[in-house]
Amino acid sequence: MLEGKNWRYAAIPTLFVAFLAIYPQLSFWVAKGSAWQGAYFVSNFDEVAYSAYINALINGKPRKYDPYLASEAAHESLYSIQFIPAYSIALPARLLGLSASTAFIVLNVLSAAVSALFIFWLLFKITGDGPLSAAGVLLICCLGTAVAFEGELRNWIEGHVLVDYLPFLRRYQPGFAFPLFFLFCGSVWCSLEAETRKKALLCSLLSGIVFAVLVFSYFFLWTAAAAWLACVYLLNLIWNRPVRTNLLIN
Repeated sequence: MLEGKNWRYAAIPTLFVAFLAIYPQLSFWVAKGSAWQGAYFVSNFDEVAYSAYINALINGKPRKYDPYLASEAAHESLYSIQFIPAYSIALPARLLGLSASTAFIVLNVLSAAVSALFIFWLLFKITGDGPLSAAGVLLICCLGTAVAFEGELRNWIEGHVLVDYLPFLRRYQPGFAFPLFFLFCGSVWCSLEAETRKKALLCSLLSGIVFAVLVFSYFFLWTAAAAWLACVYLLNLIWNRPVRTNLLIN
């Protein structure tokens, strides 16, 4: 757990990333003033379709509802299979009387803040260094666009962009489940470091639950988590003899 000044190290990048998340919306509000009419900033065209699906669930439509057909589909779709983020957003929004647009504005800030905290926690568990972990949060969150060859870097080289802003904040995929990936990685790491079998079992149980949530949240995140787990398992099995018992528990 984080204690004392480590929370301050975690707070700095968290507030910065949260500000980056809300900045486009703030700019939109300033530009439009009272005429903004509940609209939200969009960084990727997929967000409009996800917003339509969330709006349908808020209005009581069934899980297999297709926003493009405006009717219930006879088969599963990427919307209905990845239902955990959708219902996690739609049900609270319905309870609180929020529109899909308002829910997406709130989601953007929460996803950014929670992602930064979980990334810091994971890096701190590995390094034990607060300042280094804080810097790592900013590198991971802010340079992911460049690593994915999107945004301005792609615009400079090819003259066009795929995502105008931070791709991990695309609502609600992968925005909602993005921090859960790092929670999964951190829980696996804790299970490997556990000094008792009970703690190893609890951490393994947590990682299993989080992985199950990822499976029904976003395809590319759960497959990345599975690949990461396989690499960690193999490397530790070969070079880290002291954790082999915990590996078997995992």
